[in-house]
Amino acid sequence: MLKAVLWDMDGTLIDSEPYWHQVEMGIAREHGGYWSEDIGWTCSGKPVPQVAQLMIDKGTKLTVSEVQRLMIEGVARKEAEHMPWIEGVEDVLRSLVAAGIPSVLVTASPRKMAENLVRQAPEGAFVGYVCGEDDLPKKPNPAPYLAAAEVVGIKVPGEILAANGMTVHMGSAANGVDGVKGTGRMADVGDVDVVDGKAGVSRMDDAVRVGDVGRVGGIRNAGSTAGTANTGKPNGVADVADADRRTEVLSCISDSGDSSDSRNFAGVDNRASQNVPVVERSESADDTRFVTFRQEMACCVAIEDSMTGIKSAVASGATTIAQTGFIKTDTSAGPQFASINSYDGLTADALEHYVKQRLVVAWLP
Repeated sequence: MLKAVLWDMDGTLIDSEPYWHQVEMGIAREHGGYWSEDIGWTCSGKPVPQVAQLMIDKGTKLTVSEVQRLMIEGVARKEAEHMPWIEGVEDVLRSLVAAGIPSVLVTASPRKMAENLVRQAPEGAFVGYVCGEDDLPKKPNPAPYLAAAEVVGIKVPGEILAANGMTVHMGSAANGVDGVKGTGRMADVGDVDVVDGKAGVSRMDDAVRVGDVGRVGGIRNAGSTAGTANTGKPNGVADVADADRRTEVLSCISDSGDSSDSRNFAGVDNRASQNVPVVERSESADDTRFVTFRQEMACCVAIEDSMTGIKSAVASGATTIAQTGFIKTDTSAGPQFASINSYDGLTADALEHYVKQRLVVAWLP
């Protein structure tokens, strides 16, 4: 039932925020600007160019491209020396590999940094990636997660793509080494490569990407906080909403009505995620395609830490889990399905348990 796991990078797979903060503060200090760790935390999940512009707004006397280059070079150098994997996450990745469940990296970081992480991950963990250099709307738009969904073979309905100016599917684009064309199948991670004498860059063969896409579906919140003991569940894993909402959840995954349904099934205000485009489906559209798409997205688990990323993943329709253990901002009121604060005991089976709960398998006849 668990189809794939879609991973954010910074603060989710790796505890890299300290690297970014150190580099950012060094750049600001050396070039007449002001920066602090607290400011850095507010930028978690944002594209590098946006952060660079904010640094300039706070006095750094460089261009956006100059700040961006220094940031990427500085953090990439630190990650090449030591990838700061979050404790336990490599075991989760190995569990997924053993279970035959593919993972896709979905990050706002540049391509070089995405490929560096994929290269250093447990063998066979990642089948592809979506990065900040791809020609996509950025989080909190769901485009990066819908792109990742197509990497693992989920067909995004054409109406959803067209609603946001997308006219082609995954098979017509490429993501990885220049000149490698996408095949429309899942990506294969190729041989490790060294570019311009620098380690930490890997060759990604047949990795692919998709263009602009819109918002589909809604999701409920777990309504509980990670870190509490849950019978039959791994430590640090929060339970999901109670069975009383099963009718609404079943409606979410099987209703043949408007695919723009954005209800929040925990009763928590979900307006924050409505700043991404809502898809208006035509009356003549084939309902089956939308039902299938929504069911397949629900079978994908997305793991995010920042509110920006959580909104992106939720809007895509993926079963979204918030990793709260390594970020200082409070995401407890977010629209995620559940929250965790560590990876203790989290396995492929535990992630499938979340999917089953969302689909309410226990209550189906």
